[in-house]
Amino acid sequence: MNRSRYARGAVTFVLAAWMLSGCGSSDPKAEGPSTEGTLAVPFLSFAGDIEDVAVPSRLAGIEIGTSEACPWIEDRVLLVLSTPAHVDPSVPVLVAGEHRFAIGDSFESNPLIELDGGFTCDGEQWPKAVQLAAAPTPIGG
Repeated sequence: MNRSRYARGAVTFVLAAWMLSGCGSSDPKAEGPSTEGTLAVPFLSFAGDIEDVAVPSRLAGIEIGTSEACPWIEDRVLLVLSTPAHVDPSVPVLVAGEHRFAIGDSFESNPLIELDGGFTCDGEQWPKAVQLAAAPTPIGG
């Protein structure tokens, strides 16, 4: 008769202990690496087929703005990512997933998708921009 009452108490105790241990934390820092002190990069979601061909590119520069960082490849073509990424402005490096790309580093991606009309980064209109449909990976990595 009192078993359900004791069972509820036990479940409540286990849940409380789990929350206090940090396992149930809703703090975003507990979910993964912190991005505090970093700048967002241009983002545009992608919903389509991704061609399974590796295209090499080189990160030629990163312009550090006030609200965004603008990574670019050869010929001052803005990179717009479709996966979570940010720039650590103190170095500066582009961080995409578990990979870090410094200026001059080469990477592979699916074919670059040219964005007609360019794209805006940190309030500046870039006339030439390409989208990466998937996260870039280091060449040989």
